[in-house]
Amino acid sequence: MSLQPYSDIILDMAKQGLPSAEISARISHESGGGRGFSARNVRRFCAAKGSSLMGLPDAHLELEVAKAITEGARNLNPTPYRADYMGQKVHMDQNEKLAMFGVTHVVAIDGFSKKIVAHSSMPIKNNLVIYEDVFRPAVLANGMWDQNHVVERIWPEVNNRVNYPQKTALVQLVDQEELDMDDNLVRYCVSNLTGQLCHIGLTMVVESWNAHRIPGKGIPNDLAGSGCPKKIPQELLPHSLEAADLYKQHLGSQLLGYILLLELIHSQPNRTNLQLRISLQRNILTYQTCSLEQ
Repeated sequence: MSLQPYSDIILDMAKQGLPSAEISARISHESGGGRGFSARNVRRFCAAKGSSLMGLPDAHLELEVAKAITEGARNLNPTPYRADYMGQKVHMDQNEKLAMFGVTHVVAIDGFSKKIVAHSSMPIKNNLVIYEDVFRPAVLANGMWDQNHVVERIWPEVNNRVNYPQKTALVQLVDQEELDMDDNLVRYCVSNLTGQLCHIGLTMVVESWNAHRIPGKGIPNDLAGSGCPKKIPQELLPHSLEAADLYKQHLGSQLLGYILLLELIHSQPNRTNLQLRISLQRNILTYQTCSLEQ
């Protein structure tokens, strides 16, 4: 069934900032449950009419929320934050702004110097990857911290410089139906390519952050000095697979790594054809993303 008879209603709801799923549900109810009113068709219809389904941009909304939370925390907590030396407190946390596209960031920051001591981007939050790429290298390079806390103020920088530009381009591709995130192959390719782009961006943010001057405090790289007072020898920090085996032996449960495309690969009679599809999809995605950024 055509959406044209409901054009004015659809465009009016789009201007109000309603998501395509809600518009779809309302139009479907209005028509008595007819077919052809899916959220995907609504997005296609609005795109053809030159109407955006986005209200307040996510970047602006999340920044305002973050500011409000920060100000509220300052007002509610009369005890100011304090870290007296490098190695007293480490802050670790994940950022999942790009989780729907298969990218999650994890960083570790020293509380005294504010230096980002380790970071990693991964398809989903995974304890083995966090241990191997964040915790282990941070401790080997700097020593052991006394306390572990969550990250406080670095995510707005990561969001503005890495996540929001990537997310804007990817959401546009989805809205234009150039990407089908319900297709497992597409999801894998999007995750793989976006993760690589985010790794480049996050590394640049980390280097910039560690070298910038914090008013009234100093430069994180300089404040970090030679690292934590407590140094840990490498033999006491096994690699992730060995650590997972030890975990299973002592606690009886198992830590799993990624199983990327394993079932899909085994279900394909022609693996060469699958590899060609993956290569083609990645090339298409690279071209589309570059075109949007230009």
